[in-house]
Amino acid sequence: MLEKTRLWFTEAETQKRAAEAMAEAGIYNQSMFNARQAVELILKAAVLELRREEPPRTHSLGELLALIDDDPPGEIEAGVKALDPHYILTRYPTEVVPSPTSYYDEEDATRALEQMGLVFDWVCEQLPEEEEANGEDAAATDAEASSEAS
Repeated sequence: MLEKTRLWFTEAETQKRAAEAMAEAGIYNQSMFNARQAVELILKAAVLELRREEPPRTHSLGELLALIDDDPPGEIEAGVKALDPHYILTRYPTEVVPSPTSYYDEEDATRALEQMGLVFDWVCEQLPEEEEANGEDAAATDAEASSEAS
């Protein structure tokens, strides 16, 4: 995996944890926003890794998904479509959602977390597995560096 992909992946994981923490705290609109952000970041990591190109500067989950797979599984496409509107609606008072803080509930956040999990799992399946030897070499290099520092 490219180092830059790892950085995107780390940010996606951070947003995923934030989504879970916000749901646990009962801040459901922010949980849904963070779940959506986690999906955006993991999709951008996949674009970088699979296409070897910088992800586009877009917030459209559908556009990012299409760059990874032009015929994704139905549940993945449905999850992305369901999460996409939560970039705006969960944060700003609008005619559709006058008060995001009071509009969303635990059921909404639970559904968003489930969709996020499905997309995360699917994206991870799309990424090539790292060769075990590379991990061993990296661990050996880290161990050598650590012992030299002592």
